[in-house]
Amino acid sequence: SKSIAYAAICIAMSFALSYIKLWSMPQGGSLTLASLLPLMLYAYMFGVRKGVMTGAAYGVLQCVQNPWLIHPAQFLLDYPVAFAAIGLAGMFAKIKKLEKLPQVQFALGAIVAAVLRFAAHVLSGVFAFSEYSTLDNVWAYSLGYNAFVFPDIAIAIAVGVIILSVRPFISQVKRIQAGALVKPASAVQGGLSEPSAPDTTREN
Repeated sequence: SKSIAYAAICIAMSFALSYIKLWSMPQGGSLTLASLLPLMLYAYMFGVRKGVMTGAAYGVLQCVQNPWLIHPAQFLLDYPVAFAAIGLAGMFAKIKKLEKLPQVQFALGAIVAAVLRFAAHVLSGVFAFSEYSTLDNVWAYSLGYNAFVFPDIAIAIAVGVIILSVRPFISQVKRIQAGALVKPASAVQGGLSEPSAPDTTREN
């Protein structure tokens, strides 16, 4: 329930920040004020699996906010798949060698997330937006057009690194991460504990 509550809050925060646009692209996409940072921090705290699911849900909301729908495959690539990739921002959170460098853990995961989001948008551009190409090579057009992903993620990484340098905040993050690894008591009592042996003694 805690992870669901945090997911809802982070989605709402990212959605609100996405309205603060520094630059808008003509066929969809924009440079925002660290709008993906809450989702990236969520993935860092709760792990890749939950981060991917939360990112996919946010992608659907992005389609509602500013839809560019040409084909079902394009919808999947540009929205659920592209933003699900943001959940990979938490993939280095458990690397022991970087345990004392949360900023590096976060930044490395965010870079991987940015590359995969970029790849999804590029494929969508080649597949569905070739008619908008101003170049003979549609791949070159899609690569150039979707390059806005990198400055957008760079802003989020810069702000995230600053936030993760604040000791009280990182202490809270570590507590959340530790709590996310603890199995519920009901599961331990109900499914993992060994059943007690039946009483075979009889009264005389």
